[in-house]
Amino acid sequence: MLIDRESWPLHRNWAILFVLGTVGSLVWYIVACFDAVDWPGGSSLPGFTFGIVGGVIILFEMVLWLRRKVRTWRVGSAQSWLRAHIWLGLLSLPLLILHSGLRFGGTLTTTLMILFILVIASGIWGLTLQNLLPRMKVDETPGETTYVAMEQVVGQLLTEGDELIASVCGAKPDAAGEEQGDAGVPVIVGVGRRSATMRPAGVIAETEPLAEFYREQVVPFLREGTALDSPLANPGTAGVVFQNLKARLPAAAHDVVDALADLCDLRRQWDREARLQFWLHNWLWVHYPLSVALVVLMIVHVVTALKYW
Repeated sequence: MLIDRESWPLHRNWAILFVLGTVGSLVWYIVACFDAVDWPGGSSLPGFTFGIVGGVIILFEMVLWLRRKVRTWRVGSAQSWLRAHIWLGLLSLPLLILHSGLRFGGTLTTTLMILFILVIASGIWGLTLQNLLPRMKVDETPGETTYVAMEQVVGQLLTEGDELIASVCGAKPDAAGEEQGDAGVPVIVGVGRRSATMRPAGVIAETEPLAEFYREQVVPFLREGTALDSPLANPGTAGVVFQNLKARLPAAAHDVVDALADLCDLRRQWDREARLQFWLHNWLWVHYPLSVALVVLMIVHVVTALKYW
């Protein structure tokens, strides 16, 4: 869910509701403090009201998860639900803090409040990632790498590299053609654009170092990526390595070396994309379990509070 200049008009009303709800709650709480000996808690009228509203919001927040699982639900758009999820979730924070009377209380209420703060914090963290990482993906992946199955990406890169080396050395490398996966799937936008124009018209003599370098350095890196301890994993070091390789080859083969460098750069881009995707989505592994635990403890808290009220 992006919150930027273009999408802000869609968030404006929800933001106004958040501000008015927060300010109104604070005003009511402050007024209640004038007639109270201690900070009003959950048993006071404002505290009880804040607790009810905050609890209903938490239950509503969990409904978003159900809506994602039950595809037949067509009540409002997904984006509308997400906007409500964000701003109502933020509103629940001041409401439930005021409900607590600005104190933690016993073990159950302390655990519940800490868990609630962690849920809100993880949600804010996820929202921040969703607004920052897509921009980083655009900036860091100029080759338009598409995030898809690893074996397909590797297969296409190796196929492209095989064809380049075969066009120069006259024979397909022994080690490159294994475990390529489905090389015919167009999984990386832009693969082959530069290499297709750089293939020489025929076999070039004295290119044995190129075939050896491809087999021993490029193929392992294309398969393992930046997880491999390879000089090709670093763009600066890779540039030096490819320049040194050019010095050992005829000038006619230099364009092919540049094309191999492009394939390695695409592999690095894919790895960056995979890392960004990990951070973009896997924060939910923390947010969802904490949210479920929060709802369970909230129910226990409500039953306990009503029992001894």
